[in-house]
Amino acid sequence: ISVIAVASNACDQFAVKVNGELQKPPLLSVPASLSSEGLNWQDRVVLADSSGEWPWEAHDLVYVDGAWTFLHAAQQSILKEARLRGSHLLVGVHSDEVLSQFNAPVLENYASRVGRILQSRHVCSVLANAPWAPSLEMIASLGIKHVVMGSLCKVQDIGLECSGDDNPYHAAHELGILEVITSSDDTTERLVHSQLVGQSKM
Repeated sequence: ISVIAVASNACDQFAVKVNGELQKPPLLSVPASLSSEGLNWQDRVVLADSSGEWPWEAHDLVYVDGAWTFLHAAQQSILKEARLRGSHLLVGVHSDEVLSQFNAPVLENYASRVGRILQSRHVCSVLANAPWAPSLEMIASLGIKHVVMGSLCKVQDIGLECSGDDNPYHAAHELGILEVITSSDDTTERLVHSQLVGQSKM
């Protein structure tokens, strides 16, 4: 016997019991192709299993974004350090389309990248199909208090510099909420991909 209980007619919060045992809530499936036109930023948020609050409910919300291809050790270190900066860590994951638009390599599919991020113990929630550059509107809508990036940032991974017109974190910098965390090493997604390709040929 399955029992479903909803908090309201909106059916946006519910609990499922099977034979008297409370089941884990299902993860929302958010298509990577969603457009920002007419879409509330909050509609793109997916909670991790361990999270009990939405990002905009958090006392001290931290945001970090990227492709998160392979989720290598340096990226895991950034997530750990970012989580220490506040009470809730929201992680933006760029879609394949966004990466292609900015000539960034698409080395692992979007669904795999989102799924791996949601399994990280440091992550509270994910912003699906995150924009390349977090805007003032997005920061205000989600209640972001800190924006974090690594000293070896995503822009350098595609051969550009994190300055001037190439800097995707201009809005956060202007607000005074951008923090640069020293990357644990110089590992890039391209380097990890090259190493994996090399190993497969051995």
